[in-house]
Amino acid sequence: MYKLWSLALSLAVGREAAKRKVKAFVELSTGMVYKPDSAPSKEQDKLKPWSKIAVYKLQAEEELAKIEG
Repeated sequence: MYKLWSLALSLAVGREAAKRKVKAFVELSTGMVYKPDSAPSKEQDKLKPWSKIAVYKLQAEEELAKIEG
């Protein structure tokens, strides 16, 4: 279910945005892609998704980065 709703939908919308030459496409992620810690996470912190949705959100981020346009 998360794979369809999170990953597949994000990639479909991202590809459509590129096809239509949208100037900016913003994908919202989750802090759950970072290794759990008591301190706030930073962008450069180690990635270690700790929920199913975080796994697919991270995968969507990586795949969206490969889309040209």
